[in-house]
Amino acid sequence: MKIILHSSDQSSLIKYMKLQIMELSHEVRQHLQIISEMSEMINRNIDLISLQRRHYDILIRKRSEISVITQRLQIDINDMDEHFNSYIKEYK
Repeated sequence: MKIILHSSDQSSLIKYMKLQIMELSHEVRQHLQIISEMSEMINRNIDLISLQRRHYDILIRKRSEISVITQRLQIDINDMDEHFNSYIKEYK
């Protein structure tokens, strides 16, 4: 942020911002890969997960963490990849 605030040259500022976007998108892709791998692991072990599932009880604050993770990872990773790739292409 300091570089952005202190920059007087617009072209170098744009170049710096593009580099930051590229760097962040690379990090996001790495995280998406991890999420995808975790989702595959969960999908492969769905039978084991269902055996270990406990019901969530608000009063005693108890839940099956595996089922919560499974529910949260029910996303389409390809859609996320397309979104970030289009964002990168827009700033190139």
